[in-house]
Amino acid sequence: MTIQDFIKIGVGIILVVTLVGISIGIYHKSKPMIDKGTGQFEAMANIEENELKSQNNKTVSGQYVIDTIKKWQDGEITATISYTTGEQTSAITVETSNVANAFDRSDKGYINPSKTFSCTVTTNKNGVVSSVLFDQK
Repeated sequence: MTIQDFIKIGVGIILVVTLVGISIGIYHKSKPMIDKGTGQFEAMANIEENELKSQNNKTVSGQYVIDTIKKWQDGEITATISYTTGEQTSAITVETSNVANAFDRSDKGYINPSKTFSCTVTTNKNGVVSSVLFDQK
């Protein structure tokens, strides 16, 4: 090996150490912002859940049902919709895989935005909303 090879290796090591140092510095400067953003995101999730809890045992519109399903379609909360058509009552559980059916007029699980529903919210032992039942009136 020549002296030029040693210089190239030395420059390479210095560049790698410099890049690692810069990366660590950026991480330490941005960590408080990341923590603040995470806290704000958690606060927003609590606000949405509290909004849902505030609708417990109240009459809501079909549009509210639709908006709630869209908001919670990721599976954190199970939404069950009970329909009464004539003398027959049927219930569907809206899951991520069949959310689109709730908006399809030809589907039996279609949610009419102008109908009214009674809302019943169920929480687990920690007070976190686990399911919501919308019963069509």
